[in-house]
Amino acid sequence: MSTLTKVLIFRKKTSSRDNSPKISIPTIAMKNNKFSLILLLSFSLANAADLFAVDTKKPTLMIGNVIALDAVKQLASSENRTRDLDQLVQSLDSEFQNQVNATRKFEIVGAKSVLQQLNQVQEFQNSGNVNPATAARFGELTGAGLIAIPSITEFIYAKESRNFSGAGKSVDITVLRVRCILNVYDTTKGTLKASARFLKEERDGNLRAGLGSSLEKQIIGNIAEALSGQMSNRLVDVEFPPRVVLTLGPNVAFNRGDQAGIKLDDLYEVYATQVEELEGEKLEIEIPVGLIKISRITPKITYGIIQGDNLGIAKGCTVRK
Repeated sequence: MSTLTKVLIFRKKTSSRDNSPKISIPTIAMKNNKFSLILLLSFSLANAADLFAVDTKKPTLMIGNVIALDAVKQLASSENRTRDLDQLVQSLDSEFQNQVNATRKFEIVGAKSVLQQLNQVQEFQNSGNVNPATAARFGELTGAGLIAIPSITEFIYAKESRNFSGAGKSVDITVLRVRCILNVYDTTKGTLKASARFLKEERDGNLRAGLGSSLEKQIIGNIAEALSGQMSNRLVDVEFPPRVVLTLGPNVAFNRGDQAGIKLDDLYEVYATQVEELEGEKLEIEIPVGLIKISRITPKITYGIIQGDNLGIAKGCTVRK
């Protein structure tokens, strides 16, 4: 007879003489097993959380100050439009950073002007007037792997005449046209990673150049918002190209949502991509495999229908307008 069996029999025989509550050996073992299981699950969840945190690390990005070319500044000054140009620059500065942050794809590092203020804060906190336990430390600011610099290359007011032949009249429409370029640099290599041009126009019969009216301020704000949206979407495409996530019959789904500027019935090309190394350089090769027409847009996913021949549209293919 085992020792465990003897203990159980002894407790059964003596139970009538002792009315105090008893805990059997199996109950203790079960509780110990539950405790061990809880500890094991806790460690497992902690390790899983650490792994998840590593896998989802965001690229670090610094957004440079918006630059207006010297020729653009000179033209604006000669036509008494410097105030309008300054408003556009300042609006783009804040709006672009806001829209990039809204994508939740990047960890944004302060630009040069912000870093100067951060340095002032750190100097104060290490002056001896602040509790060292709560003071910010020097040398621990996050570095930026990328820097995005928008440049304004055109800022002009133009006149358009619209003729109404039936009424025998013509109306002059003022057009405010803004062009800009977004350059994205790899800060580690110092190389240009991507570059793209953007254009936005606003037309209004009541627009007057250089008068600074509330209408003009609103129009300039609208232009800054639209350009910032285009640039932030392109920035996301540079680091996270839109990819096909599912195909079923003529239907294709890819990973872009309703904030990406996509519209119903837009046409997008689909490319099969493959990275090849040639003479020490990695090249991403793209071959067009089909065309899709946008049919549905959700907050996270966009859907399209294949138009014409399907030469190999599959999961992982790149989607581009």
